[in-house]
Amino acid sequence: MGKDPHTRFLELHMANQRDIFNYLLAAVHDFQDAEDLLQDVTLVLWKKFDQYKEEFPFLRWALGIARREVA
Repeated sequence: MGKDPHTRFLELHMANQRDIFNYLLAAVHDFQDAEDLLQDVTLVLWKKFDQYKEEFPFLRWALGIARREVA
């Protein structure tokens, strides 16, 4: 039996949060803006988590979404 989606999302997000933040910081060069964007990206990831496929690397999926939020 698989983990519930809430638990799985938190596990994946927490394991990759630093890398997502570092990507955002490199893109915007401002710590506060990167933190704000991380919150936005996290919300989008949460809303779209039902579309995430476990066989695909979470970080790659998350950075694709982050890229769109920065643009």
